[in-house]
Amino acid sequence: MSISNAISGSRNVTFTLLPDSEGTSSINMGTKVSYSYTTVTQGAVSAELLNKDLQVNVTKLPTDQANLAGQNLYLMAELKTGSGGDVSVSYRTKARWNQQEGIWISKDKVLFPVSAVTSNQTVTFTDLPGGTYTMNWCLVYGKDPRGNIAGNKVSNTASFTYTNTVLTDRPLLDVVLNPKVDSYVIPQGTQTKLQFHLETSCNQSETDKAVSITIEKQGTLCNFIPVDENSAGFVVWKGSLIHQATTFTREDAVTFTSAVAPGTYRICFSMDPGSTEDNVYFTFIVK
Repeated sequence: MSISNAISGSRNVTFTLLPDSEGTSSINMGTKVSYSYTTVTQGAVSAELLNKDLQVNVTKLPTDQANLAGQNLYLMAELKTGSGGDVSVSYRTKARWNQQEGIWISKDKVLFPVSAVTSNQTVTFTDLPGGTYTMNWCLVYGKDPRGNIAGNKVSNTASFTYTNTVLTDRPLLDVVLNPKVDSYVIPQGTQTKLQFHLETSCNQSETDKAVSITIEKQGTLCNFIPVDENSAGFVVWKGSLIHQATTFTREDAVTFTSAVAPGTYRICFSMDPGSTEDNVYFTFIVK
């Protein structure tokens, strides 16, 4: 018999003798019984909000030779509502910590592999629905992250409350052709200038950094692949941002020169290279 997770100091152990299937005992009274125990050192994690950054670190690794041998160690985040209710994140939601993308094992739990203590590590969430969350962080272990390992806890639980603000009254990015066009087919060998009016509810610094324009060409299996604008015969022009009350606007232009090869192209306006949720596309055919 082995007793794990025993603590140092005084300890009382009670052995109960149970009959076997024949109704008899396989151990006679007076037989000596030996046992052993393993001392376990719990790991430690810290979690705090620093200037709106989500800082989570593993400050101490657990030592448990009996249970951790051949197992993998993970940092687990459990998301709850601000009042402690259940959370169900979107299938698009992604989390990153220590330069690793998290492994979602349920609608409210995400794992990150751990191999060493860390410091100054920031957690980022992409496409996390807006709201106030309580995030509970701890270390767990198991061979397979998809297995039932959430209960294999080997550290303290560190928590903080985080409010994720998402603008819901209007799209983060709105782009329209200005002026509109009569056809989305461009004759090969001609030059066509398309003008776009861009409007965003983000602040100016975010807009300058995030809104990009990418030209993509349709390849096999309907996949669109980015092209080099200059070598493919495109001219992309971005205007200056203009503040309009609670929004910013920008006038952009994309020119199809006579050098553009036949094919199906789309112009992609993107707020975030790590997410396609708010992308705006315009598709044109050159033939």
